Amino acid sequence: MRYADLTKYRYSINYPGRKVFNVGWLGEGRDFPTGDERGLYEKLLPYCAHSIEPKPGVYPCPICGETMPSKQWGTKKFSLGHSEIRVVIEDVWYASPTMILHYVERHHYRPPLDFIRACFHGVDPTSQEYSDALYELQRSAGPRRHRHAKMTAILGSRIFGTTPPPEVLQNIGDYDFLDELEAKCDPS
Repeated sequence: MRYADLTKYRYSINYPGRKVFNVGWLGEGRDFPTGDERGLYEKLLPYCAHSIEPKPGVYPCPICGETMPSKQWGTKKFSLGHSEIRVVIEDVWYASPTMILHYVERHHYRPPLDFIRACFHGVDPTSQEYSDALYELQRSAGPRRHRHAKMTAILGSRIFGTTPPPEVLQNIGDYDFLDELEAKCDPS
């Protein structure tokens, strides 16, 4: 998929009334801005460790064709190329494929300055504030997305030690299958 940077996000979910913009949806044969932004790769790691919207399959880089090796942030191992991240600053969200980590590292992709600013000065993806905001963003996509929002909150709590919202904790037993799912998705 190729979407121009800072266009309205519409890939897998519609978030009514929210400002959600595409960043880093690069494709083969398309030019993109390059440069080196010190520290951006490290800032993107925790977002990619807690990605959302997983898709089945393995997707190689559309630019170089490389299949992504596992990455690691702290003790969390994860794969790139089959899910997305959300970066937030104030009331603006940026939606990117996890491949953005590879694009920055290998292809020296330089995202828009607003996105870079959000990575460095936005809500910390390891914080309770981020966990709560991501939960509310996913819930805003409608009733069909509520179960997905709850699963993301539980998985996020396991990675970052945040606390899922009370309505998730009431029914935590309904999500026991996440242990099995997490084991299947673990690239180690």
